[in-house]
This record gives sequence, C-alpha cells and structure tokens, in this order.
Amino acid sequence: MSPNKDARYIAPVLALLILWLSLGWLVLLSALQNWLGRWRAFVLLAVSMALATGHSTVGRVAAIHRAAGSGEPPVVSLVTFLRQHTGHAPTTLLMAPGSADLNEHTGTYYGRLNGGQLLVRSLGDSPAHHPLVLNQAEWVALATGDQGHHREHVRRLSHRIRKDGRFQRVRQWPWSRGRSVELWQRRPDAARGTPFVRQFVVLAQGLAHGPQGLARFMEQIGPHHQLDGHLLYQQQVEAWANRRLAQHPQATDALWSLAALKILRQDAGAADHWLARLEAVLPDNPWPTTWRAAVLLIDWKPWAAREVAHAHPRFQDEPLLKTVGELAAVAAGDLTRLPALHASWPRALEQVNGAL
Repeated sequence: MSPNKDARYIAPVLALLILWLSLGWLVLLSALQNWLGRWRAFVLLAVSMALATGHSTVGRVAAIHRAAGSGEPPVVSLVTFLRQHTGHAPTTLLMAPGSADLNEHTGTYYGRLNGGQLLVRSLGDSPAHHPLVLNQAEWVALATGDQGHHREHVRRLSHRIRKDGRFQRVRQWPWSRGRSVELWQRRPDAARGTPFVRQFVVLAQGLAHGPQGLARFMEQIGPHHQLDGHLLYQQQVEAWANRRLAQHPQATDALWSLAALKILRQDAGAADHWLARLEAVLPDNPWPTTWRAAVLLIDWKPWAAREVAHAHPRFQDEPLLKTVGELAAVAAGDLTRLPALHASWPRALEQVNGAL
C-alpha cells in the first residue's frame, strides 16, 4: 500500500471485500463446472491461480529491485532537506508535480514523520489561484519536463514562478526519465501581498450580508488553507479580536471574526456564543440569528435552533431564517410545521440563488 495511507482506510471494508471475493470465486467455479465438468474446472482454476500468483510475485520482486537500484526517492530527499533547513518551525510546502511517487500526500507523510512540522499542499489547478501563490507562497516544489500530470494550469504556474524575480531556486534533485525536482523559496527581500489576517476580518464581516458573504468567505478560505496548512493565521486573528474586544466590547469586526473562526473549527458551542453576542449588538440584522440557528441545528440542537429563529422579529419576513426555523421545528418533532416548511423552502432557495 502507499506509505501515506493508514491501515484504517481499508480496515472497515475488509470484511465486505472478503465476502464479495468469496462470492465471486463461487460463481466462477459454478460456471466452470457447468461448462467443463467438476474435475476439469478445479484443475483449470488451480492452474490459473498459480499463474496469477507467479506473475504477481515476479512483478513485486522486479519492483523491489528497481526501487533498490534507484536510490532515495526525490520526495524523501526534498522533505529531509527542507526539514533540516526549517527545523521544528511549522512550514507549508506547495507541491506542483503530481504523480504516484511525488505528490502532496506522500510529502506530508514524510514531513510529519517523527514529529515533523512540515505539511505539503497542492495549489494552482485554477488560474485564479496563481496570483495568490505568487504573492504569498514561501516554499514551492517544481519539476522539469513532464510534471506527472496533464494540468496545463499547473505547468503554467511553474513557469511563472521560475520567471518571477521574487523566488529563487534553492536546490535540485534527479527524478526519472531525465527530469528533476526543484525547491524554490521566496527571496527574503521580496514583497508580499496583504496578510490573510486582514483579509479574514473583512471576509468574516461579509457574513453580515447573508449568502453572498458566505459564498465569498468559503471561496477564499480554501486556497488560503492550502497556503497555510498549519492555519497559523487563526491564532493571529483570535489574538487580535480578543485585544479589540477588551477595548471595544461591541466591535462587530472582532465578533464576526471570532464567530467565523469557531465555525471553521467546528466548535458549535463557541460559535453560538459569539453569534449570540452579535445578535445583541445587531438586533435588526437577521443574519447573526440565521447562522446561529443553522449552527445549533447542525449541532443537533433543534429545540434551541427553533427558539432562536422564532424569537427574531423578522422571522416571518426572512425566507432563509424562516426555513431554518421551520426545519428545526420539524427536526425537533413538531410535524405540524411541515406545511410551513414546504411553503418557505422555495422562497429560501430563491433568496439564496438571487444573492449568488
């Protein structure tokens, strides 16, 4: 199995896999018996299994010899070098190549081996992410020649990094078929874009505008989580928000930032707390209540979600808030709210589609 896959990935389905394979062999044996007779079927099946076992054994032995003669894989050499260079500092490496022996999953496995703090991520499939990589990335792994996939956008990003004066090549390792793997680093004096901590605060405040703000928030979070695999920005945002609230307890930018952080961390109790604070500061805005009711419902507290949604003065006027409230009521066992849920659902979909 691949070294970056834990045994738990296959263990839950082993019993079902064994049953299906056993059934397949029984069906095959029954068909051969009807066609060739009992003894001929057994002989043919035994010979086939022996040939298959021999072919598999020869293939595995050849693969072992090839691996032994090819030396250390380039991903191991690259990760070992970078770990020695960065020490125990949390580090994220962007990996442009993508193949069975050189990818972000295998890189992360070796990067975290024996307590390492190196995570490997992939970013660049979309041209919209290229400026983000050029403006924010610190470490990038590139390859010469065929990079192991046919994604033209990733090859184009590799070319832009090589031509960009903000990056410098640190080291190179041989790969295969005349190719090589390169490690690039942002120059110490190279300018960076706006820190994501500031962007996060702005994006979190966008949740006050409903589905449109939520869509924008989620669209930006994904790429930045690839760049910052350790999510170090979250500690900075939390520290800033707490300092701001200590001076201004009703600062909505800090309250939205903390609520968004807790939602991302799937901490429903803390998210409920900060959204309740926002409800008190923004009583006329339906979105803190909408998100709070949704968080409570997802946390399987439908009774609390129903009370929160129904208590808002604009419950009857906001389609999405009303739908969440009616859905919570039905989930709590109040089936008399089914007609109201059926009536509000299309209006909620229309509101969301209109905002997006």
